[in-house]
Amino acid sequence: MATRVAKKKTRSAAKPASPRAAAKRTTAVKAPKKTAGKTAKKFAAKAAPRKATGAKGSARPAKKPAAKPAAKKPAKKADPTAPRPVSSGKGPTPTEVGAGVVEMLKAGKPESEIWAKWFSPKLVSIENMPTGGLAWHGIKAVRAKGEAWMQEHAVHGVEVEGPYAGATGFAVRYTMNIEHKPTGNTQSMTEVGVYTVRNGKVVLEEFMYGR
Repeated sequence: MATRVAKKKTRSAAKPASPRAAAKRTTAVKAPKKTAGKTAKKFAAKAAPRKATGAKGSARPAKKPAAKPAAKKPAKKADPTAPRPVSSGKGPTPTEVGAGVVEMLKAGKPESEIWAKWFSPKLVSIENMPTGGLAWHGIKAVRAKGEAWMQEHAVHGVEVEGPYAGATGFAVRYTMNIEHKPTGNTQSMTEVGVYTVRNGKVVLEEFMYGR
């Protein structure tokens, strides 16, 4: 029995391998594919921290800490006793307007021409009447006041002095010989017209009388 088994073993060992078996063995002996390196790289890429990218894939710069706002210096308090600028607006200055008015008065130009050139249509005229101060608003009202005065008075002579110009207006001194028509009485009268200028036009006039 043992001899028979030994013979079987001997035959079995000496039996050549079939081509299929040899191919299997050859395949088994082949070097393994290089998958380990790729796998390692893949895991390494996943483990590595990703860079922050912008819209075009560029790396985003690290944010700088916000700068602290500079401390504001306390505003200097305005000196209540300091002078402040004064203006009569755009256009001719009070000196220029006053010179133009006086020039036309001395040339004997009618009031309508003087008003059209140098006075605002919204002119306000103030008079100190025996019953108190009165104001006429607008060129039409001022013209009506002048016409009413001329109905009772006649001017026989007038002298004009000035202008005395200021920052916001000018003044003119008038000396007149007038006659009161109802009574025929004549008298010399002196008055000062004070004119306020805004944007190159007279907007306010006030007449002040000497005693």
